[in-house]
Amino acid sequence: MGTLPRVSELSGQKYEFTIAGDEPTVDELRRMDAIIRKEDAEFAKSFEEKYDMDLLEGEGSGIANLAGEFFKGIGRGGLGLLETGALGAATLLPEEYEDPTREFIRRQGYAATQGLQPDLGLEDTRTGKFGEAVGSIAGTYAPLVLGPLGVPIAAGLATGAGAGEASERARAEGTDEAIRSDAALKGAGVGLTELIPFVGPLQRALRPFGVRNRILRAFEQGGIEGAQEAAANTLQNLIQQGYDPTQLLAEGNLEAAGYGAGAGGLIQLMVDLVIPNRRAGEATTIDGADTTLTDKEKREVEEAAAKDKGGPDGTQEDGDGLAGDGQGVGEPQPGDVPRSPTGTRASQQQRVGERGETPDLFGDGDGTQSDTLEVVEEFENQALQEEEVLAEDGVPSEADAFEMAAARAEQ
Repeated sequence: MGTLPRVSELSGQKYEFTIAGDEPTVDELRRMDAIIRKEDAEFAKSFEEKYDMDLLEGEGSGIANLAGEFFKGIGRGGLGLLETGALGAATLLPEEYEDPTREFIRRQGYAATQGLQPDLGLEDTRTGKFGEAVGSIAGTYAPLVLGPLGVPIAAGLATGAGAGEASERARAEGTDEAIRSDAALKGAGVGLTELIPFVGPLQRALRPFGVRNRILRAFEQGGIEGAQEAAANTLQNLIQQGYDPTQLLAEGNLEAAGYGAGAGGLIQLMVDLVIPNRRAGEATTIDGADTTLTDKEKREVEEAAAKDKGGPDGTQEDGDGLAGDGQGVGEPQPGDVPRSPTGTRASQQQRVGERGETPDLFGDGDGTQSDTLEVVEEFENQALQEEEVLAEDGVPSEADAFEMAAARAEQ
């Protein structure tokens, strides 16, 4: 047992704290900080009342200060996530190694957040807590920017954080090693739920419900994130009930859901603004319906569309397939099978009638039905001749190919 002197930077007041060992633990340091901050707040208030002078100039509840608390909260949330994840990983160690490792991790986390502490009087603001939620959630998903490589990193971080939170809750209740280990194991499963809001199947399942723009996607993601945070908090409470019957199952659910929903929606909106059409995709019309597609899915749709597109004269665009069959075009080759400009007989009939008006195919301006029927009949006859050639010979001779091409040019 020993003593540790501390001095307030605001009032100059000297303190003597009793500690259990030669060096203060992180818990002891945090208790000292809380006492000094409380005394400083009371001193500043008394000083202002007596001398009409604000000792906390630059600190307070103004908009700029609240904004500063939000950004400091993001830093605390991100660092807190890393600390909790590391504590979860430490639960895998034997007891004799876990305790010193845990203290080392917590000491590093304490030192890293010293410059991010709230201003006096703003310790419990919603702005700061919201920032912590944003930092924690963003930290969980940050590895996903690495693509497939980031998935196991994000999963490991979420799993460790869940285990660490459950273990620390059990430790705070004075439980033994067996109970803490059991709680950590269950908490690891709870941590994996952090990835639910970004899994592909869930995102695709929500697409038919009309999520068309950034604002709606932000609300959608916020709802998913809020529900997940509430569910995770409930599961952590359920784990704690196993060794603490007084723990309420719904305690903290509304707060977790509210901060989670706000943070999830904000992160989704920022992702859409900073990286347009990357993660959330953009609204694409398919079969008359707006569907949100990722870049990969859009490329697949475009490739399929290009594959089905033929040239305006019935030839192909890339020279790889048959004329009019929508697989690409090029110069006619001796082995190619020429077809009518619009492809097969069925496709001719469909294309002629796919609009609600009669096309003027002869260019004479009258657009009469008899003109159309004559052209359709002529195309059908040409298609039948081509099918007969294929049936008889399999592949037409070069002479047959040029003869049919010439007949088509005359038509």
